[in-house]
Amino acid sequence: MRKILWLLLAPVLATSCGEKKTSDRMAEVCGIELPRNVVVEKDQHIDAGKDYGIQYQVRLIPAEMKECTQAIRGQQRYRMNGPAENDTWVKTDKGYSFYLAKDGIYYIVEVDTVKGVIVYDEQG
Repeated sequence: MRKILWLLLAPVLATSCGEKKTSDRMAEVCGIELPRNVVVEKDQHIDAGKDYGIQYQVRLIPAEMKECTQAIRGQQRYRMNGPAENDTWVKTDKGYSFYLAKDGIYYIVEVDTVKGVIVYDEQG
């Protein structure tokens, strides 16, 4: 019985021990550091063979959202006007949006300043 249990758990433990936290992945991609006490509403990792998806949603209080938007506007890759480009933050009707396509992986970050929600989506 122990042997069977070990065989079932070993792959899960091997893959999850080396993974970065989703908030750290998001920070590396778009340059936004989240507060440590952020409310995580969704942190889903989907494995589909050689493809994968990560969906992450957090809720910020107004003061945290203000810091987040200031950090976005302070980046060199922020554009107030104009079309969205790869690896660029843009102002939207609801807040801010970020898109990056790199090495066959697609990253999208949506910051909804009205609802106080940030959604991170990574597809590879």
